[in-house]
Amino acid sequence: MNIMRKWWGVGGSGEMDEGDSGGGFYPSNVLRNSLEQQQHLALGLMHLKKLFSELLYPSHPLSEDEREDKLYNMLPLFCKVFSASPSTDLQEKFGDVLLFTQHVSKLMVTEIRRRASNQSTAAASCAIARFLEVDGGGGLGGNDIPAEGGGTNSGGWLLLNALNLLADGPPQIIEVMTGSSLPSTLVKCLYLFFDLPDPDSAESEYCCNTSSSTAAA
Repeated sequence: MNIMRKWWGVGGSGEMDEGDSGGGFYPSNVLRNSLEQQQHLALGLMHLKKLFSELLYPSHPLSEDEREDKLYNMLPLFCKVFSASPSTDLQEKFGDVLLFTQHVSKLMVTEIRRRASNQSTAAASCAIARFLEVDGGGGLGGNDIPAEGGGTNSGGWLLLNALNLLADGPPQIIEVMTGSSLPSTLVKCLYLFFDLPDPDSAESEYCCNTSSSTAAA
């Protein structure tokens, strides 16, 4: 009871005496900010569900490029909502998380295979590394997403972030990733990265130019 009185103050004033707080701390503000954050996350989750439902059940047939663009545009919202939530929320609050995992995993596998197809190991490793960079240069396809603080986030980096959050989920999510060949594809990427040229070498510049010209074609 004494603790509650200190938190809420006499007569429900919602503040503590300066002697108790050591400088005038207002727990009501903390609680209000916490509630506002929860509301923002809840709204974000509702919007995410709506966007994913529109992908699963579109009003008109979507091309492969349109489907990928829609999925890429969901990634920042997904990362924002679930980076601030416990992993148990994935299935409890996002009922379609297994389907979402399947789509995200297949997209990552597709993007990596696009960059590795008909390329030397050095060129493939360079293209994949550029795709996974935090900022800029999305490599083939150039799926860069505007970032909240300005600039862009690479689509590959956002895919990797989303998959990292999903990997903390229950075993069913890992099974979906495995069924989409994601683990084996990422292992192949690690082998390719052993052939990454020195960033300052002429070979590195040539590989980057090759991947850029292929993307433009």
